[in-house]
Amino acid sequence: MLPEPNETERALMERIHMLMREEEVYTNPNFTLSHIATRLKVKRAFIKDAISRCMNKTLGAYVNEYRVIHAMDVMSRPENASLTLDAIACASGFSNRYCFYSIFKEMTGLTPTEFKACIVHGSKNEVLQPGYHVDGFG
Repeated sequence: MLPEPNETERALMERIHMLMREEEVYTNPNFTLSHIATRLKVKRAFIKDAISRCMNKTLGAYVNEYRVIHAMDVMSRPENASLTLDAIACASGFSNRYCFYSIFKEMTGLTPTEFKACIVHGSKNEVLQPGYHVDGFG
């Protein structure tokens, strides 16, 4: 079990959240820990520790949650109904279709195709795994 995050780690995590939300840096498929470190002018180890202790997950899992939520948001907008799943995956930062499908299914309990079908029937939040919804983290 990891120790509780300290004040410095919590403050850094807020900066990381802000970077992710405001600049959507996760949409870059080549996004890495170094990108965050460079942007925030903080050592990579501090960022890794903050995410690990504050979020209790790896950088990859943290970034993929943002990507899945972004994809869900894109699919939920009527103006994006004609976008292909490959285009949605790319716009959300996934490097390939396989990663998109497997991570999306793991996090939501649905494939992107199933989620998109639920959008048409207006039942997106009722069919997701407990704790996940299109409006943000669970």
